[in-house]
Amino acid sequence: MAGICYTTSHKRGALYAIECVKNGIISKESKGKDASFERILLEEWSSYEGYEGAKEVLAQLSRRGKQGVTPLI
Repeated sequence: MAGICYTTSHKRGALYAIECVKNGIISKESKGKDASFERILLEEWSSYEGYEGAKEVLAQLSRRGKQGVTPLI
């Protein structure tokens, strides 16, 4: 995988991967499907350098689940 990418025009790197998994979780859970694999993936990623943002995304998703369906943007 390419390095960490902070540029919005580039769709690569850790930040993009985290965003894609987050969107996958939101999509699956809105349809009532299980997204436990994706949540575990984010949890594991959070321990690696460059993927620290995965922990924050997990926290946002947990708050979202408790409050109902609200957009994260």
